[in-house]
Formats: sequence, C-alpha cells, structure tokens
Amino acid sequence: MTLGEARGVALGEARGEARGALLGEIRMAQEAITTVLQARGVAVPAKVARTIAGCDDPSKLRRWLKRAATAATAAEVVAGSRRKR
Repeated sequence: MTLGEARGVALGEARGEARGALLGEIRMAQEAITTVLQARGVAVPAKVARTIAGCDDPSKLRRWLKRAATAATAAEVVAGSRRKR
C-alpha cells in the first residue's frame, strides 16, 4: 500500500467513525425523548413516534428532549416540525 493509499484508508476510517458517532447520538436522543415522555406518563402516539424516529437533526432532537421534560402531550414536543418525506 502506498502512502497515498494509506492516507485515503485512514481518512475513510475517520469519516466512518464520525458518521457512526453521529448516528449513535441521533439514536440515543430519539430513545431519550420517548423514554422521558413515557416516564412522565405521557402517551406517545404512533404518528409522533414516527416523527421522532424520522428526525436526523441532532439540534432539533436536543430541543425536543428539553420539551419532553415539560410537555403535556407528545404532540407538543414535535409541534411546528415538518417531517422529511
């Protein structure tokens, strides 16, 4: 393997690790939102669960997690959001 190839492999591995870390953060946030709502006794309708599961924006998920701590309904958590199609 040449030096250029080795650098390419290392760069690819670093990108893969970063993508994996991001996906892990997203999945954890999605689960945390649902867990917080359920722990508070707030029902999570299927439509809201799909919206949460379909979100891949870490900033939005953090906002939703904060809302989940005080929202009266699960719909309030994701209110104003638009799901990607």
